[in-house]
Amino acid sequence: MTESFWFFGSYLTILADRTMTGGQYDLIEGYFPPGSQTPPHRHTRYSEQLYVLEGEFTVWTDVQKIEISTGETFLIPVGTPHVVAAIGAGMNQRVD
Repeated sequence: MTESFWFFGSYLTILADRTMTGGQYDLIEGYFPPGSQTPPHRHTRYSEQLYVLEGEFTVWTDVQKIEISTGETFLIPVGTPHVVAAIGAGMNQRVD
């Protein structure tokens, strides 16, 4: 199963969803144009693991701000409010 779509200015491809992973996670790859960001949100079923394939991101949670770049990862625990923003040139990230 592969499904791609535009969401808040970012191009996302679902590589695997909860129906394929026994309800454990969704695997999503995304392209985020420079300056784009997600709206504030939280995930209620599972945590969000970001892995940056290319570029840099700023992540704001309810308790911290962190910058991650190519090859780095960051875990956002389940239920944690957060925003993810692309910095500079277009970014690619993988979200588990």
